[in-house]
Amino acid sequence: MDVSTEKLENNQVVLTITVPQDAVAKAYDKAWRNIAGKLSVPGFRKGKAPRKIVENRVGLPAIREEVFELLVQKSYIEALRQTDIKPVSRPGVDVETLDEDKDMVFKITVTVKPEVQLGQYKGLSAQKVSRAITDADVDSALEKLRERKSSMVVAEGAKLAEGDFAVIDFKGFVDGRPFNGGEGKSYPLEIGSGNFIPGFEEQLVGAGAGEERVIKVTFPADYFTAELAGKEAEFKVTVHDVKRRQTPEVTDEFIKDSSEFFTVEQWRENCRENLEKAALLSARNEYEDNILKAAVDGAVLTIPDAMVEERVSEMIIDTANSLKRRGLKFDDYLKYVGKTLEELREYNKAAAQEDIRIELVMDAIAQAEGIEVSEEELTKEIEQLSVQYKQPVDEVRKSLVKTGNIEQIAAAVLRRKTAKLIIDASVEDTGEKGEVAEDGGAAQ
Repeated sequence: MDVSTEKLENNQVVLTITVPQDAVAKAYDKAWRNIAGKLSVPGFRKGKAPRKIVENRVGLPAIREEVFELLVQKSYIEALRQTDIKPVSRPGVDVETLDEDKDMVFKITVTVKPEVQLGQYKGLSAQKVSRAITDADVDSALEKLRERKSSMVVAEGAKLAEGDFAVIDFKGFVDGRPFNGGEGKSYPLEIGSGNFIPGFEEQLVGAGAGEERVIKVTFPADYFTAELAGKEAEFKVTVHDVKRRQTPEVTDEFIKDSSEFFTVEQWRENCRENLEKAALLSARNEYEDNILKAAVDGAVLTIPDAMVEERVSEMIIDTANSLKRRGLKFDDYLKYVGKTLEELREYNKAAAQEDIRIELVMDAIAQAEGIEVSEEELTKEIEQLSVQYKQPVDEVRKSLVKTGNIEQIAAAVLRRKTAKLIIDASVEDTGEKGEVAEDGGAAQ
């Protein structure tokens, strides 16, 4: 088999593949026999009808199509191996000759990865800015602890106000008829949460326990359930209880009951230490992100549209599969976000392009630096996945190989190693900015 290549614009390559006539003849022989094995011809056992009769029954185009299937995919894979071309798009096929007595000649057009002109990626500099932790931060954390330990108590004789919880029964009607999902019993609704249809919660303000109200609302035009979108609805509501949050006072006793510490002061000191560690970690992560961004932004490359479209398709499929696992429909999701499929694809293009850019630059740096993934490193990664999925290592590896995802795992490890090289070779800018106070100024 002969293969020649021709580079076109926009990162496209044409492979001209020539399959020898003897291989074509063998494919024709196998093709008509394959078809004969599925064909019922009176007077002959299945698969035993002569070729001429098979051709007369199905026509030569059907046999040529079978030959095409037998030769093209196999030859394409071999051509990629010979040329070391790694396509990033589905191939376009153009058959020039497919006659039994001639060489088969066909062209395959594919999009390949673009060339990456690397910029500086060693010795990059960025500031590491850590936010100063204030008493207000500790106070906020303590308030969140109080809220977690709070309880809801019935407020006897109280009228519903924003922030209260109404324990309600409700039943909704559209056009005078009940609808699916429109009924609830003893439902705890926080007034002002915005969890219900716009206008619903506001009409409960001022109601007390035992009171009944009729609430009229209109479903949003983009409501995720199409049959309710834009419809007027009426809800019959009974308020059973008005509940309010009871928050404990901050005392040493409260701290002992709520944590491993014995006094408020001990808790605050520990909280400050943890917040400072988190601030330092956040500063470190931001620094590393800035260094990697500088390395990526310094490269010059043009990403083919085919790569972006392919990545967007993968993102859409991932979203659809995620929804399916949760028992949700993709069409309902589109209605909920208020987009058509084409609009969602367009929306995802920027993220797809950025992801691809990062991957291509990281891969180019890895190649320039001779970075590789050892079998030991790959095995370690698979072992971590086996723990995550609670499956034997061998089973996880087999599954990854079968689905073709083993290469993605190896690529992820390679890019992590590359990122570490870039970060380790960076230089922290210790300019005037260091810690910054909450108002954005420099901490003293």
